[in-house]
Amino acid sequence: MMKKILVTGANGYIGRYLVKKLLQQNYEVVAYVRDLGKMPAWLLGSPKLEVLEGNLADKLSLEKTVEGVDIIFHLAAALRMFEKDKELHKTNILGLQNLLQACQKANRPIKFIFASSIDAEKRAFTDYGKSKLKGEKIVKEFTQKNPQIEHIIVRIGNVYGGVEGGMVEGIRQQVLKNDWRASILYYCLSDKPLYLIAIEKLVDHLVKQASDSEVKNRVLTLVEERTTVKELVSHLKKEKLIANYPKKLPLDKVVLKIWQFLGRIFKRADLLIYLSFGK
Repeated sequence: MMKKILVTGANGYIGRYLVKKLLQQNYEVVAYVRDLGKMPAWLLGSPKLEVLEGNLADKLSLEKTVEGVDIIFHLAAALRMFEKDKELHKTNILGLQNLLQACQKANRPIKFIFASSIDAEKRAFTDYGKSKLKGEKIVKEFTQKNPQIEHIIVRIGNVYGGVEGGMVEGIRQQVLKNDWRASILYYCLSDKPLYLIAIEKLVDHLVKQASDSEVKNRVLTLVEERTTVKELVSHLKKEKLIANYPKKLPLDKVVLKIWQFLGRIFKRADLLIYLSFGK
């Protein structure tokens, strides 16, 4: 009998492709989303898919959702650079704790797969990075106290590909616009590392974790290749996916120094996400 899998954040960039792959593998899938209207039409209609609209703050809803579930992919998270700390805490910490408590009340074996970030390998400076590090700690401590629940923590790099395009497409679009964000990306953050992984490869790895009973209580890093912003833009130019390099803006040296400083402080994810997608 195929296992029943719950995916939180199922209508997000990674979530929708993961749900699609799980359905192709004949799993029974429960997609837990905040907004049912944002669920892509190409995912709906499968007899093995149940879509539930809910919120991680709703403990009763989570308890009902977890009933009968064998595996959980917890992808739902707040991911905005300038999101208020209390909002990040509400979703990324309290929401995680509520879901784990629902697992505890289910009183059955559950494999809990927690989506973290590649940045968690290093010291986190941002509220988002700190929330992911704290989330990892919460998951580890919880499963130690509740051995019927196994965990896998997956630290995910910069995802690209699919219809949305991910980080690579975000950077390409900013360069095409040739506005101030593109200039900051290319001239101030040019040496910032990108740890890339294609969405198709990522979901393949995630689905493998669902089927591999030998892998448990581990931290995995999912990355295919390392590059930099400058190398990526140069590659886009070579492949004629962009016409020109970003223009140099007549920015004051002090402003440039501030952005360079922010680039060092925020390392990679949050600042690049803001500049690439405006979030």
